[in-house]
Amino acid sequence: MPSRYADVPEYYATLTDAQRTTMSEIIDFVLAEFPHLEVKIAWNKPHIHHNGKYVLGMEAAKKHLMFHPWSVPVFESFLPRLTGYVSGKRTFQIPLTWTMDRTLIRDIVVAQLATME
Repeated sequence: MPSRYADVPEYYATLTDAQRTTMSEIIDFVLAEFPHLEVKIAWNKPHIHHNGKYVLGMEAAKKHLMFHPWSVPVFESFLPRLTGYVSGKRTFQIPLTWTMDRTLIRDIVVAQLATME
């Protein structure tokens, strides 16, 4: 399926202020902490990737963001730390009013990158 969005700014333009603020804060943090990673649009939503492999994806919903770590085993290993979040098979919801848990996000990215070595 071809992307409807040419780039992340075009995707951001479709979001509410709260969605855009929360999502861009997370993406900017990941890119600052891991400057070798890149963000691109795939499957019509922003994804962080490394050497063509996906590290994580995010998607805006009406009242939250969906955070998609790409590895099911990595996601499942973080379930004990996600008890305060609504989670699915391999995603968890981030409230739009979230105060970012930098340690959680950093640890998920580190764990995902370790699966790519």
